[in-house]
Amino acid sequence: MFQKIIARLKEGRKPVEPRQGKRLSREQQEDGSAVFEIRGKGRPGFFIIFGGMFLGIPSILLFAIFFGTPSPGSPSWGTPFAVLFLIPFFVIGLSTFFIGVFLWLGKTRLTLGQQEVRLERILLKKTFQTKLLTRQGLEVRFEKSHEENDVSRYKLALESGEKKIGIGGSLKEEELLWLDQEIRLAAGEEAVGPVDIGEAIRQDLEAEADNAELDRNYRSKKLNFTRTAQGWEAHTQNGFLGSIFIILFGSIFLGVGLLMEGSLAEYLKGQFEWFRKMAENSTGDSAPIWAALLFAGAGAAVISGGIWSLGYRMKLEKRHARLRIIKTWFSMGTTRTVELSNIQDLKISKGGDVNEEPRFKLLMHLKHGKKVKLLSFATSEDVGQLKAWLEAEAPSLSDKTSPPDHLDADPGLERPLW
Repeated sequence: MFQKIIARLKEGRKPVEPRQGKRLSREQQEDGSAVFEIRGKGRPGFFIIFGGMFLGIPSILLFAIFFGTPSPGSPSWGTPFAVLFLIPFFVIGLSTFFIGVFLWLGKTRLTLGQQEVRLERILLKKTFQTKLLTRQGLEVRFEKSHEENDVSRYKLALESGEKKIGIGGSLKEEELLWLDQEIRLAAGEEAVGPVDIGEAIRQDLEAEADNAELDRNYRSKKLNFTRTAQGWEAHTQNGFLGSIFIILFGSIFLGVGLLMEGSLAEYLKGQFEWFRKMAENSTGDSAPIWAALLFAGAGAAVISGGIWSLGYRMKLEKRHARLRIIKTWFSMGTTRTVELSNIQDLKISKGGDVNEEPRFKLLMHLKHGKKVKLLSFATSEDVGQLKAWLEAEAPSLSDKTSPPDHLDADPGLERPLW
């Protein structure tokens, strides 16, 4: 928890300056190719210990099963099930241990040639992995690699066509910035100064969403499109399990606040018989009223958010030259109809973070100055596709015929659905 707080406090710090570090090197070959190497850390790390634990215990048990003396009283079906149970742990331990050995003793070599990009993973002078990319259309950007002590770590992603390779996930932030800068220079691009990697990732995702190509078959966990006779519909919904988890999480705080033996608990016991019976067996010193109110209030707020998330749905109906925006919470809600010709702009901006991953919101700006929020806390793919679907209507808006009379003609009218 404290690492997350520290990470949040560091968000406002100045961008880190690029620094080469001891693990990085660059060489220029005679044919003009640039060769970058990332050497191992030179010491065993967490993956060695974690992999050794997962590898060691299953290995001993598997050895005992295959080569030990069986117990006379053990059932005949026990051994196959024990082997099947232990194999996944053995595989996890072996792969994790191998990663640890590579980070300790191995090295990564990236060759940026005139026609292709070659990535080689080398351990004990043996190349065990090789990946190739073409130089044509090569893109370099930051991506999240993993979390270490609840702090995000990043890597460089090189992409060309449909192929992508990632490097530098074990580097420090300043070393990764240096590698990014040098690769861009070798590729003939302009070097970028000190940057905040997390902010750079957000900007890249926002740019991708802003220029997303329309996918007629797009579906995600929270956004689905359906073609209709009069146009199309887009349905959004929140995750059921996530909403239930939020409600349960809030219930813990609410329960702690209510069961504290302070003024709040005494008041509730005097007002409600069911609460008095529930709190009869509670023990301990009395807590101050502000502590009970703090826990109970926080829990109630979290539960309210979970219940809202559980029941909230939004549907966009594109019919002819109009867009109906229907927002519901269980059986209640509102609807709004907007003329597509009144849409002035669609803007994507940062909407927050979910599990330290950037999320975005999509705002629709109307000609008469009003704004309508279409998506919030959505992935870059979702906001990008919804924006692309709406923009696809713009070139032919002036050619569309008038919609049927039964549709609401007022672009700002809101009608309750209950």
